[in-house]
Amino acid sequence: MVWCDFIRLFFASTSVLIWITEWPTLPEGDVGDTVLILGKSLVDPSKYVVPFEIASVLLIVALIGSIAVALPSKESE
Repeated sequence: MVWCDFIRLFFASTSVLIWITEWPTLPEGDVGDTVLILGKSLVDPSKYVVPFEIASVLLIVALIGSIAVALPSKESE
């Protein structure tokens, strides 16, 4: 029961922090500009290359893991 209280407290405090945070907004403009900016920031060496590569490695590991789980076991019965 103590873990349930900690989980409730965590989600409640996280919800409050998300609610009171003033999030920056993008200026009004063409959607194509934001997609272009996002694409450039993902491949820009000074910005998000490392998180992008980490995400790609995690996706590959998840894919290999799902294949391994789906394969039938080789145990003889």
